[in-house]
Amino acid sequence: MQYDPNIQDAVRQIRTVIRDLPSGQRLFIENKLDRISSQSKRAIRRGAWKVDQQNTQAYTPTHDQIAKRESAIKAVMQAMIGGRKISFLDGEEFELTQMHTTITKIRRKIEQKNLPYIMCDEVFFVGKNNHPAKKYWLIPKEEDGLC
Repeated sequence: MQYDPNIQDAVRQIRTVIRDLPSGQRLFIENKLDRISSQSKRAIRRGAWKVDQQNTQAYTPTHDQIAKRESAIKAVMQAMIGGRKISFLDGEEFELTQMHTTITKIRRKIEQKNLPYIMCDEVFFVGKNNHPAKKYWLIPKEEDGLC
């Protein structure tokens, strides 16, 4: 979504100026800029001020994109049914950028269609700073308690 070009330009200029700051200060300012950006976008959605509608374009995925996403979700689900533990690190293999969304859709599909699976998860740590992430896998309902 486009928003007021004056705010957009100001945020961009500030981001270029703060590049040389120490990491902690730079990240603090970037977080504040992100907040300003999101609040201005929210204000536009609520009608606080008008934006040139010619430059604003809603995202509508094409039929091919939707089909590709659905086939990727099915591939992830089949891999999990086959016994694989899937994490965000496997996103490139399945050509997904948002593995957490895929996991949520699989979980919702299991609940809505009452499929005979239970989704299990396990926390693991990634990188030199040990950021937490999760691995997910499916087990049959009759094996409940093996997560």
